[in-house]
This record gives sequence, structure tokens and C-alpha cells, in this order.
Amino acid sequence: MEWWQVLFGVLIGLVVLMVLIVVHEFGHAIAAIRNGVKVEEFAIGFRPKAWSTKLKRDFILKKGTVFSLNWLPIGGFCAMKGETDDAKAKGGYGAASLWAKTKILLAGVTFNFLLAVVIFTIMSAIGMPKIIDDQFAMPNTKVERSPVLVVALNDDSPAAAAGVSVGDTIVSLNDTSIVEAPDLSGFTKTHGGQEVSLVYQHGEETVSKPVVLNDNPGGAGNIGIAVSNSTTYRSGWSSFIVGPVTTVQFLGLTAQGLWQLLTNLFTGIAGTIAGTDAADNLAMAGDSVAGPVGILGTIFPAAMAGGFTEILLIAGLLSLSFAIMNVLPIPGLDGGRLYLTLFFRFILRKPLKEETEGKINGIGMLILFGLMILITVLDVLRLW
Repeated sequence: MEWWQVLFGVLIGLVVLMVLIVVHEFGHAIAAIRNGVKVEEFAIGFRPKAWSTKLKRDFILKKGTVFSLNWLPIGGFCAMKGETDDAKAKGGYGAASLWAKTKILLAGVTFNFLLAVVIFTIMSAIGMPKIIDDQFAMPNTKVERSPVLVVALNDDSPAAAAGVSVGDTIVSLNDTSIVEAPDLSGFTKTHGGQEVSLVYQHGEETVSKPVVLNDNPGGAGNIGIAVSNSTTYRSGWSSFIVGPVTTVQFLGLTAQGLWQLLTNLFTGIAGTIAGTDAADNLAMAGDSVAGPVGILGTIFPAAMAGGFTEILLIAGLLSLSFAIMNVLPIPGLDGGRLYLTLFFRFILRKPLKEETEGKINGIGMLILFGLMILITVLDVLRLW
């Protein structure tokens, strides 16, 4: 990949991450205003400050709110009056009811989810890649499949003996059409050791050759090629149904993935301390997670090869990841703040003092920053 492609991918990634975080913070701001809590500043980016103004009239945000643009393009924030749970100033977060605080804290999560719904609804209209087996589709959905393309070839394989080259298209085996990549592996597994008729497209020429498939244990590699193709759903008017349902499907899969990641991470740390086999889970967690360097340096530059649709897909999945992470009871994040408030309110039955809240959230943020540094180091080592 050329340096300019990496640079452009990083810039695109920064814009996407900025949008996701600003949308999240905008959710907090809207919920705060609707529940009588004053938003003192709404900022895009982090300090140092590049420019700011105090709004002179109501326009979504209230008159008097400071709107600022900052130099570090890595997010944004919504600063509310009296942000600790025990603050009592009128119009502050602390003076709001528990229900109002709950709505304010969960509004960022809600806005990230709604952004994902919008993204996947747009993709359902212009072309949604099929990425899971049972992906939702309506009866009017138009299915478009790319040819099954040979992307790798073993030199001493049955396919190579039949003259297949990388870049050729597999058409059929024994008159069974190969329309998706799994069709090829399914056929070769059930016909291992047999002679079959292979039809493939080589440039403008359609070639038909007999091949004797290997009969490997488990049916792996019986023809000796790796293939790839994509399936796209275009839903037309039903995008307004397909988009939200697909978002819920992806939300479930994203939650499962994050749960598995956290399970591997914590069991891996425990296994490392105890010296058990579970220590291997830490390596699995490291291989499956990407921090800012991985997202900006590898994921988005690679996504550019797939074009606008691929970037939209990653943005939607990241928005769902942000939503899920901020629901978890992690001190310093929205979910952590909410569960901490509920814990003191209903379990300990005593006020959550500003000092206590600050310490707990501070420790949580230190742990998060530590994990982020670890993930960043792993990202750099992978890139190195």
C-alpha cells in the first residue's frame, strides 16, 4: 500500500471517529437540555482551543452555550453544569432527578445506535454487503453476486493441473453452479477422491476440464484453490425496515465479539498471574483488538480499497461498539457512572460524594488509559 493511501485512510478514519464521538456527545447535550440541565460548553476536538464563541440565540443548543473547536481531532465533549452526582446548583446535573440523569447518561449510547441505524439504512438502499449467513432481507431485496474468483492456487493441486490460474473465475463443478465461495468447498468436501468436470473462465475463454479431487481428511483443500466473492443486498423501499433490523443483528454480533474479547482479556490476565493455560487467552485478546493506531493505520486504509460502502460499514460497526462499551459498568464511562450512582443510591443507601466519585472514575480512566497504551503498543508491533 502506498504511503499516500495510508495517509488518506488515516484522515478518513479521524473524520469518522470524530463524527461518532461528536454524535455521542450531542446525545448527552440534547438530553441534558430537555431535562433542564445547563450545557456550559459543547466542543469538537480536545484542547488546546482553536476557536470558540458563545451562542447568541437558541439553535438546538441554548443561548449562552460556549461552542468551541479544538486542535486535537480525536473526539469532543459536552460540559454540563454541576456534573457530579452530589452537586446541588440549580440547573446542574447533580440537582436533576435520577431518571433525568439516567436519560442523560444513556443518550450518547442511544445516539450512537441511531447513527448506526441511519448508516445501515442508507447501505441497505445503495448496497449492503452480506457479512453474516442469516442476514435479514425482504422479499423485494435484489441480490447481486460477484463472480467466484480464484485468489490463491497451490502449484501441485488438481486445479493447477487443469490449467486454472489466479484471477480466473470458477463457473461450475459437474454442472453444479458455483455462485458463492462456500459452494466450492461444500462440493469438493462431498466429492473428495472423485473425478469431476470443472468449468472456469480464463479471460474471454470458457474452459471445461476433468479433474480428480484430492481426498484429504476433513475434505480440506481438495481442489487446491482459495476463492473469494461478495454478495450485495439492495432493498429499495424496504431499506427503512431492513436497516433497523440489520442494525439489531449486527448489535448482537458486536456484543458477542466484545464479550468474548473481554473474557479472553481478563481470563488471560488471571491465567498469566496464576501460570495456567488461560494465559493464552491474553494473546488471543491482543490479536483480536485494535486501538487508534490499528484503526487509523490499518483498518481504514484497507477499507478504502472497498470504497465508500466499506468505510460506511466500518463506521456503523464502530458506532455500535461505542454504544455497547458505554453501557458496560466501566468506571469513567457512561455505564460506569450510571451503575455507580445506582449502587450508592440503592445498595449502600448513602450519597455519592464528589471526592468518592472522582476517585473511582479516575481509577477507572487510568485502567482504561493503561489498556489503551497496551493496545497501542501491540498495534505498533504488528505494523512494525
